[in-house]
Amino acid sequence: MLLELFASHGEGKPNTVKTAVLATGCPEATALRWIDRLEDRGLLSRQADLLDSRRIVALTAEGVAAMRNYLEQIASHWDIDLVQ
Repeated sequence: MLLELFASHGEGKPNTVKTAVLATGCPEATALRWIDRLEDRGLLSRQADLLDSRRIVALTAEGVAAMRNYLEQIASHWDIDLVQ
């Protein structure tokens, strides 16, 4: 889910809660609990879509920084240069 949200952030695309849930491949209730936990930790936020009744979920600035740091650590372990 975090990788999906990070990629969407980089593309400037919004994600619905449903899309985030589907990205996990796990049961909906489990994914929704993870969304709650990640929101409680300040890594993502939910907001109402102004065009319809769906909820939009996105990484916060802290979430983007955490994912970038995580991916940079993996890349450095494997000696891979990430494109900024």
